Amino acid sequence: YTLSEYYNLCRYMGKYCGNPTTYVHLNGEDLNQENVLDALRNGHSFISNGPILNCSIDGAVYGDHVTAADGTVTISADIFCRDGLETLRIVRNGEIVQTFDCAGTTDYVGEITVEVASQDWILIEALGDWGIYAISNPFLID
Repeated sequence: YTLSEYYNLCRYMGKYCGNPTTYVHLNGEDLNQENVLDALRNGHSFISNGPILNCSIDGAVYGDHVTAADGTVTISADIFCRDGLETLRIVRNGEIVQTFDCAGTTDYVGEITVEVASQDWILIEALGDWGIYAISNPFLID
């Protein structure tokens, strides 16, 4: 490979310094070691090598417990990937239950309703070309 080809390969394969990255949700708290560690301990995070997952359920974030009184929850999703999205997946208890085709876009904004039961967990995955990937910690269903 030439240096330029190698650089592009590393970029597209997600093999460069600082990648993947763990993002934490601080809920407006100050950015300091104690708050970051608390967010990590509480599962308020996602891991990504590109896509940014800004998702919630009735104000709850990843790692939080949510109540599904009618057997469903609605995820408010605002997902962005500079290098383009291909697929968005909703995973319940380790099984993919919904898939959205996002090919040709850099973002997905919308609400996603998921059927759930008590003790379930759900998470979000965003995928793109060349190994672009993000995965959230789970939302825990009461």
